[in-house]
This record gives sequence, C-alpha cells and structure tokens, in this order.
Amino acid sequence: MSKITINEVAKMAGVSSPTVSRVINKYPYVKKETYNRVMEAIGKLNFVPSAVARNLVMGRSLLQTSTLAIGLLFGFNISRSHTYFSKIVDIIERELRKKNYYLIFSKCDEFVPSMVRDEVIQGIIILSHVNPETLAALKQKNVPVVLVDSDPDIEGAECIIPDFQKGVSLALSYLIGLGHKRIGMINGPLGHYFSQASLESYKGVLEKNSIAFDASIVVDGDFSLLSGYQAMKQLLSLPSPPTAVFANDETAIGAMRAIEEKGLKIPKDIALVGFDDIDLSSYTIPSLTTIRVSREKIGELAVKKMFDWIAEKEKHVPTKTIVPVELVVRNSA
Repeated sequence: MSKITINEVAKMAGVSSPTVSRVINKYPYVKKETYNRVMEAIGKLNFVPSAVARNLVMGRSLLQTSTLAIGLLFGFNISRSHTYFSKIVDIIERELRKKNYYLIFSKCDEFVPSMVRDEVIQGIIILSHVNPETLAALKQKNVPVVLVDSDPDIEGAECIIPDFQKGVSLALSYLIGLGHKRIGMINGPLGHYFSQASLESYKGVLEKNSIAFDASIVVDGDFSLLSGYQAMKQLLSLPSPPTAVFANDETAIGAMRAIEEKGLKIPKDIALVGFDDIDLSSYTIPSLTTIRVSREKIGELAVKKMFDWIAEKEKHVPTKTIVPVELVVRNSA
C-alpha cells in the first residue's frame, strides 16, 4: 500500500499543505474548526507524519509560504561548515528563497530513506563525491539531481564543475614561468574526481614543458589543513625536496605551517600555489597565490539547472557545465 502524503490529508480536509503542517506541529493561530477538520482527515487516512516533514516546517518563514523544498546532500567528508562549499551553500539557499523554496540538508546515508521516500522534496543538489548506490536510488525515483564538483561523466544528472584541468595548467605554468622545475603536488584522495583530474593535468603540463614526472613529490591527502601539514613535512624530508608545491587552498594553508616549522621562507625557499580562492587565502602571511573558482556562479547555476529540470520534467536532458577559473597572483609565489 502506498504511503499517505501530507498533500492527501490537505485535500481531504480542504486546506493547504502548510496548514496541515502547522496542525501537526501544534502551531498557534489555527482556527479550531480547521484544526478539527485536519485531525479528522489524519484519522481517516491513518496518516503518520514523517520526521523529515516535521523538521521541514520548523523553518522560520515557512508559515508565510509553501512547503516546496529542494534537498541538499553533502558528499563524503563534506558539511555545511566546509571552507570551500559553505559559500556555495549560502548562494543556493539565497536563490531558492527567491522562488519560495526551502533547503533541507542531509548526509549521504540519511537522505534516500527519508526525504525521497516521503516525497518532501522536488529535487536534490549533491555536493562533491557520492556513492553510485545513492545515485541509483535517486534515478529509480525519477528525482532531478544536480551534481556540484563531482564526476562529470555520471549519466542521468546535471553536473557543474570548475575547470579543474585549466586551473592546474594555469598554476603550474605560472610556477614554471618563475623558473621552477621541481614542482610538487599535494593531491586529494585517490578515486576523487578532482584528484584524478589534477594529476592528469599536472602530468600533462610537465610533459609539455619537458619536465620529468617524479612520483615521490606527489602526495595524496584529503584536502584538509592537517593533511597539508603532514604532506608538506613528508615532502620537506626528501633528499631533494620540491622548490614549489601546488595544492587546494586549505591544504596549502596547512602546508605553510610545516614550511615555517622547518625554518624556511615562502616564497624565497619554497613557493605555494593553491586552488579555490577561499576567503582565508588573502589573509594568510604571505597571502596565497591561487586559482579562483566562482563559487557564487556555481551556486546560481545549481539552482537554475534544478528549476530547468523541474519545469521540463521528462523532456529534460542533463548536461555538463564547466565554470571558468582564473589565476590570482598574491605573495606565496
């Protein structure tokens, strides 16, 4: 038997879905007659409100609008406070508010069995890497999916990514132009799309400039401050350490501490170039030369692509969108 939804309760009671939500959550200012009609409909339909729906209506401005919502699924090792993704989340939330939609946050292992099953959401935006099982479950439910900073070769979903290959090429070409030949890289986890794209582009730029690839100066991390610190200590312990290092911003900032502890100076002894241009990058000492990614553009595109899909429904054909990047020269290289 199919699960009764809040919309069916609203239809039987002759009220709106938000009104049903207010009754369920015991909000004041609901007329007694309306309250009784809703409760009667709930009893007749044997409706059991989901935890997700109850949480949804706690939003501060939900009482004035509708319960339309988009889900935001955080990929592995990602949260709302993540340095890079936090700005993207803010922009997505801002753009959804303009359309009277709400954003529901969840982790990979919580999302499918709750929000999708209970039909609370109309689409899902996924940040970073997500497992194939989750995507398969979403496709089975015919839920519009927009991937942000994920593998662009995944079929059946909109995909929005920065131009990783171009960014790596800009960073390395700049360092080579400064005279560096031994350029190390602190990469992300194996299997992550950014890690694979970065390594591929890294090797390509070296080959183009007749510089031999040396696997000993490429270290895998997890994009964090700590992994940047640990990886840089490993690089600096080599008999012939690199004279320059490329990494994402957070990793590069962690690497700065290891360089300072070694008694070396940036960029005199070792140069650093990051990727992302997070807010902190311009406040480090020295300020971090980096590849700027327009996170505002990414957030806006994610919402636009989602509503294009919702409007077109079955006719929609998912696409891949690559967002341009640019080199921002500061003081670390």
